[in-house]
Amino acid sequence: MNVQLRVLALIVGLGLFLTFVLQNTESVALRFLGFKFETILSVHWIISYLLGMLTGWATLHFVARSVRRIAERRRAAKA
Repeated sequence: MNVQLRVLALIVGLGLFLTFVLQNTESVALRFLGFKFETILSVHWIISYLLGMLTGWATLHFVARSVRRIAERRRAAKA
């Protein structure tokens, strides 16, 4: 994908996100494990997105580490 297309996709994505934030300014409550958080909807959305990113990164890290260890064991067994 060329750079201009990536920049265009980024601008469109940010525009959609900004529209979402501006249209959802009411306060919502989130209850989890006895805790209650009350903020605007977009903050909940951002937190969920960041937690998803963290989870994906951790999963990728653990899988890559496992693959690396298996490859090292196979190399050591051949040597």
